[in-house]
Amino acid sequence: MSYFSLIFSLALPSFHISFCYFLILKNSMKGVMLLKHLGEHIILELWGCDPKILNSEETMTEMLLKGVEASQSTLLKINMHKFSPQGVTGVAVLAESHISIHTWPEYGYAALDVFTCGDDVKPEDAIPVFEEYLKPKHMDIVNLKRGVTPE
Repeated sequence: MSYFSLIFSLALPSFHISFCYFLILKNSMKGVMLLKHLGEHIILELWGCDPKILNSEETMTEMLLKGVEASQSTLLKINMHKFSPQGVTGVAVLAESHISIHTWPEYGYAALDVFTCGDDVKPEDAIPVFEEYLKPKHMDIVNLKRGVTPE
């Protein structure tokens, strides 16, 4: 068997999205067979964010909780840490996996991960929440399918 991956990129004025789709090509008469995935991992790179917002542990906690709600995920625990002199890191541990954030206020930058498993969650629905809170001037989004297996 040979494997083939296709990356589709869509550039919009305020952000860039890359979608990765995986196909398995069989060297037989059956042709192309799609694979299913066990999880979805959305990676967000947000630039041009307000440093005061990025440095607020309270605001970052509220944002993660709203992101959990928007993605229809189940919160198990949230853990946040404020660095000195600046920056916040945190993770919302989910029954379906996690949402995490790491901020660099001095660069106006935030790194977010939304990793979920299961068919009942909608990790992409958390993205507008993060955009509303952080108001990035530029956002890159990568969507990875994790645990790719034959259907």
